[in-house]
Amino acid sequence: MPAGHEQDGAAHAPTVPLLHMQMPDRGHLMWYSGLAAAAVFGVVDWPVVALIGAGSWVAEHYAKAAQHPTGDRQAQH
Repeated sequence: MPAGHEQDGAAHAPTVPLLHMQMPDRGHLMWYSGLAAAAVFGVVDWPVVALIGAGSWVAEHYAKAAQHPTGDRQAQH
């Protein structure tokens, strides 16, 4: 068998793409950890925690998008 053909099977194996996510900064990590702890200890129900977490995430990303307008918007002004 020629050199290099031994690894062809591994090269053709299906791969699962990795999620390219950043770890949240310390403040956000503490916020989401606190939400999870509140749910674990029964202070708040899980559906409420899920809504608060999702709302926080959406609000944060909306605020970031508003702070960094795209080049098209700047060209129109």
